[in-house]
Amino acid sequence: MLLKTNHPVNNEFRQSLQAEFGGFIQQQSQRFDRRDCLRIDFHCHDHNSDVPDELWGRILRLPETWLKTKKLVKLLKENGSDVYTVTNHNNARSCWDLIDQGIDVLVAAEFTCFFPEYDLFIHVLTYGFSKEQEIVLNKKRQNIYEFLRYTASEDLPVIMPHPLYFYTRNEKIDLGLFEKLACLFQRFEVLNGQRDLWQSVLTLNWAQSLTPEKIQRYAKKHNLNPSDFAVDPNQPKVLTGGSDDHTGIFAGQCGSYLYIENLQERLKTAKPSELALEAIKAGNIAPYGQIGENQKLNIALLDYFAQVATKIKDPGMFRILLHRGSTWDKVGCFVVSNLLLEMQKHKKTMKFSLLCMMHCKAKNRIN
Repeated sequence: MLLKTNHPVNNEFRQSLQAEFGGFIQQQSQRFDRRDCLRIDFHCHDHNSDVPDELWGRILRLPETWLKTKKLVKLLKENGSDVYTVTNHNNARSCWDLIDQGIDVLVAAEFTCFFPEYDLFIHVLTYGFSKEQEIVLNKKRQNIYEFLRYTASEDLPVIMPHPLYFYTRNEKIDLGLFEKLACLFQRFEVLNGQRDLWQSVLTLNWAQSLTPEKIQRYAKKHNLNPSDFAVDPNQPKVLTGGSDDHTGIFAGQCGSYLYIENLQERLKTAKPSELALEAIKAGNIAPYGQIGENQKLNIALLDYFAQVATKIKDPGMFRILLHRGSTWDKVGCFVVSNLLLEMQKHKKTMKFSLLCMMHCKAKNRIN
């Protein structure tokens, strides 16, 4: 039975989680001299995240966000970012566009990779690649092992974001998956601005429990060589943070500090993006910011719903019928699209939705 939100046991549990994670963030804030740190939001999206992983989003032709790159960069700057990056799904179009405009940016993307033995998809944040390498990465992502062997061979640093969140219809996921992840990744995102507190604490505890002996045992058990994936079992896992912002509300409010020795002198001869990539590879990273609570996710969902309600276009019955997916998926998408299209015709309903969204945005900025 679920505990009510105001139940004293539930409150005590959440307070203990907040204390534990707050202590971790406080400890991280003291690791490096802030004067020698660049601040970056490792994980954020704009309108070029236009092909969602979710089936219904693809059927209805809905991007994950309509946020313009210019607005995202402006928010990152306002929230103190020293280095900009945009981690759209399976493409770096926004990064290339910013570079063409003369803006220094750390090229990145969030690739959706397939785990063959689990019939499962995971996300992999990848940094510092070229346009030619991006083409190869999109080919390699059909197999997570090939993808990570390639990034290791090309010296491209990767982070596994939200390790407890992936896409699968396989109901028989066992602990073997996480044993393999320990052998495949050196860096894990423990602070995600759109995930609840318990996920971050659980991820943190798991990552910190991965001793060299455990990783070597997992590697032998699953016949994996961690060095093939640029993983050193004798080094502690590198822990990172990012907002995972899709709305232009939270970008830059949480992220990571990157330590570069003698930063001010180095900036005279190197771009911030180059120094950021150097720090990522060295593992000199400390997450910062507040963890996402339920109200943050609610605001993001309301913002997305308001955008969908105003921008959705008729996907077409014929297209829905021909799209992959079960009969239930297609019927559900047909019903949802018709409801939203009807909302567009009723100005009062639309106005109410938009006012709610604006109120939530304003409340978040005040808080």
